[in-house]
Parts: sequence; structure tokens; C-alpha cells
Amino acid sequence: MHKKLAALATAALISMVLPLSAFAAGSSSTTVIDDAGGGVSIQTPSVYTVTAQTLTAADAPSLAAQIGTLTATQDVFYFAVDATLDGNVVHDIDGTITITFPVGSQYNGTYATIYHEHADGSITSESRVVSNGVVSITVTDLSQFAVVVDSSATVSSNTSSTSPQTGVDGMMGIVLATGAVAIAAGVVALVLRKRVAE
Repeated sequence: MHKKLAALATAALISMVLPLSAFAAGSSSTTVIDDAGGGVSIQTPSVYTVTAQTLTAADAPSLAAQIGTLTATQDVFYFAVDATLDGNVVHDIDGTITITFPVGSQYNGTYATIYHEHADGSITSESRVVSNGVVSITVTDLSQFAVVVDSSATVSSNTSSTSPQTGVDGMMGIVLATGAVAIAAGVVALVLRKRVAE
């Protein structure tokens, strides 16, 4: 009987501790960079140190060439976002980083195109809707970014102004870890029950 209680107590303790450690491993921090970063907000795994700075078209010639000539209703904002891990600059991130770029509340409800120049020189783009004067993107690597906003490209009233969710939700890891621990605890309880019966 004592062995059975000890096994159940151990299983209960493991089922409580493992999800907490899984949550701590995936924790993130948010850094808001003012001054040179132009108010960029970055949510990143807490092991990274992030920096951001505003750039000009001359500082980001590949992005400027990709964007081309702007129309009278467009504006562009250039940023460099970097991360360091143990003092070394890294471009590829283990996990995801959400970057929120300020563009101004005058662009609320309009489309913005975020151009991302990757470390290999390739450029990708994604469209988002400006809300509360900012636009966000979730990425797995860092480098230079350009945000092109167009005051003439407004969102119709039946379109959501939120960005689509990408990747795995952080709670999913906790749920999976808890389920795995519960199954393991059940197996331990059955094995101990079988040993006690013998």
C-alpha cells in the first residue's frame, strides 16, 4: 500500500513539474527599442539579445531596388533587426520572433507590405493590415526589413484586421507535455499495481 501511494505521489509530482519546465523553456521576452530603433517592438525567445535600428534606402539597397519607385500614396520604413546569442550575431533563430513595426496611426486600416531580406540575399514579402499604428510579422530569421504602406489601399469592412497566426501555439507544447506525463504516470501506476498483485 505504501509503495502504491509513493508511486501515485511521484506521478502527481512529475505531472506538475514537467509542464512548468516546458513552459519555462519556451518563455519569451518583449523588447521595445526606442530612439535608433524607431519604437520597434520585438518578442523573442529570452535567450537572445535583440537590437533594431532605422535605416534609409541607401542603407538597404537590395530592399529599395525590390520596392522600386513609390507612388504618391505610399511611404516606406526601413529597419535592421539583429539578434545575438552568447555574444555572437545570429540570423537564424531557434523558434520564432514577432516584430512589430511602427508606421503611424494615419495608416490604420490600410494594407502594408513587409519586405524581408534574408541572410542569403533573397527577399520575401507578406501583406498585413495596419492596426493601432503598427504592423507585425513573425519570422524565424533576422536581417533587414522594409515596410511599405499605402494610404489608398484600405481594408474593406468585411475583412479582419488581424494578422494570421502561424506556427505552433506556445500552449500546444504544454498540453502535449502534460498528456505525455499523464500517460507515463498511468503506465507506472499499472506496472506498480501488477508488481503489488504478484
